[in-house]
Amino acid sequence: MAAECLEDIDKIKDYNLKEGRVRLILEAVRILSDKWGEELSIIGSMIGPFSLAQHINGDNWFGNIFTGENIVPALLDLCSNFNTEYAKAMVKNGADTIVIIDPTASYELIGGEFYEKFALPYQKKIVDAMKELDVATVLHICGDTTNGLEIMDKTGVNGISVDQRMDVRTTKNNLENAVIIGNLDPVAVLWDGTPDDVADASMKVLNAGVGLLSPGCGIVSMTPTANLQTMVKCAINHQR
Repeated sequence: MAAECLEDIDKIKDYNLKEGRVRLILEAVRILSDKWGEELSIIGSMIGPFSLAQHINGDNWFGNIFTGENIVPALLDLCSNFNTEYAKAMVKNGADTIVIIDPTASYELIGGEFYEKFALPYQKKIVDAMKELDVATVLHICGDTTNGLEIMDKTGVNGISVDQRMDVRTTKNNLENAVIIGNLDPVAVLWDGTPDDVADASMKVLNAGVGLLSPGCGIVSMTPTANLQTMVKCAINHQR
């Protein structure tokens, strides 16, 4: 349901985490935790508050930000409150890490001033809640976020996941606290490449200083298993 005015927010504020798709995801987290929680990290993820608000408000979102409409902070409060409760529910079901994916909060789209005002405090609300539970957090924003890394680092997340367009060495110089996560190309390397291609790209990224090896964005569903296994092996062998 779209929310175009403050009255519309009243219609969606009484959400229920025990209904719909959210209920199914929480159950999936519990199943994964029960089966693999002793061996693997169980990672819960969510669309971040800025992007979620934009989805709900629709095409008017960026215009409303520029004109200072009252719906903007109201919707960001609603979305960040939902994000926080959703994250807590995933942790209760066994997640030990929460990933905040906030693509439309990209520095390339909104710049530093708007990021600090409309994204940072709401992302930080989720991170602070997870710190109280001793749960790790990761922030991912698509695209080239080089110029926004210092602001993203202010959220207090444990890790920042970077797009394949990013230079790892440059990223490393722009971060004081967060671990760099990334940034294999999910299409050209992981999906369309060979295991040798994956190994070469993995070693390049690891040697550049990435802290945790991963895809730079969501992987293609038909990505060859052998390529994913190669990525994992490279990460394990590099640690040794």
